[in-house]
Amino acid sequence: MVEGGTLKSDEFKKWSGDYVLFLHVTTKIPDRTNDDLFSKKGGTGFPTFMFLDPKGGVLSKQPGALDIPRMTTLHEGAKKRRDAFLALKKKAETDDAAKAKLSVWELELTHITLADFRKRYPDLSKLDEDLRDTVLGVWADATMVEATAAFRKAMGNDREKMPEGAMAAAKIILPVAKQGAEPGDERNRRSWYWILGKGGEAAGNAEMLKLAIAGLEDDAESNPQLGNLVQNWMKKLKTLDGDEGEEEIEEEEEKEDDDGM
Repeated sequence: MVEGGTLKSDEFKKWSGDYVLFLHVTTKIPDRTNDDLFSKKGGTGFPTFMFLDPKGGVLSKQPGALDIPRMTTLHEGAKKRRDAFLALKKKAETDDAAKAKLSVWELELTHITLADFRKRYPDLSKLDEDLRDTVLGVWADATMVEATAAFRKAMGNDREKMPEGAMAAAKIILPVAKQGAEPGDERNRRSWYWILGKGGEAAGNAEMLKLAIAGLEDDAESNPQLGNLVQNWMKKLKTLDGDEGEEEIEEEEEKEDDDGM
């Protein structure tokens, strides 16, 4: 049963095939297996509907209540994505460029891990620039989902445990951010650096703070709230590194200015 009508079993069979409609019930029971699966799949609010492929990759996703037309659109998107994936898989049998793109797609759909991808392509610098940027973006997006799940698990329903949540998430983000990766979505990008900053502040980690400051510096110029946050992080960094930490930031800014001239 969906809003606006009823799907009969034979109608749903036409929809299913190689696609799975994902329905997850979060119980918030401590230590319940896979209770964080929703956030791992990129869900941020209820209700959210997703179509998954047989290996658990998200083919299409739609937050909010659905009627039959919107559900149909969601399914059509999943079908087109699945068909495109299968076509690329066929092409990759004889085309090295298509094979590399297929690996990126498999990474995005979580069919393979980043470790699996790096075994196939140990030197990302040898990839086409656009493809390399895509890999870094997919890596960051996947990391953001994992970090968000860790944040929520550590904080639970107690907002006073936000520092613990930020530290748990920042530890996941740090090694990826050090590679120059960041989410492509603007909101996620800000959350990425906010987590690093809050985690670095709570853990007394200068490296996290430096990355957060550099990542949000431009945003802070037009956003007073972010500006105050960055200023507080700079003060915290100064207490951790002394004047040296501040000088490093200033030197980096001067270098960026010089490069832009």
